[in-house]
Amino acid sequence: MAILARVVSFTMAGIAAIAMSCGAPVAAEYPNMTIRFGDVGNRNFGYYQGMVAFKDEVESKSGGRIKVEIITDLKLGTAKDVLDAVQLGTVNFYNPRASVEALEALPEALNSAGVSRIAEIVGSLNTSR
Repeated sequence: MAILARVVSFTMAGIAAIAMSCGAPVAAEYPNMTIRFGDVGNRNFGYYQGMVAFKDEVESKSGGRIKVEIITDLKLGTAKDVLDAVQLGTVNFYNPRASVEALEALPEALNSAGVSRIAEIVGSLNTSR
């Protein structure tokens, strides 16, 4: 699963880099703010590593003026509760298709890593970071 986590992580970091480079102001021009990124998954899910990559990229590119708060582990409730939080402005980002997208990316990620069967990597996730 570390392979899938890297794919998701690189994707999220890429999105952040593109978003912040499209005619973006220099870091000193960003207002101080906190962006809240909510998810119903837990921190052992590969998508979380992508969220951390997004957080690191945004905070780095903004010179620390934009902070990203990651809210996971069902702290916001169910998926419906998180969507409600987005509508209310309590949370700024949520991807309700994260699990589906991760599963869709799995075959290509396994193939690029030379893994022919998922059983070969079961139990190999490193969660010590």
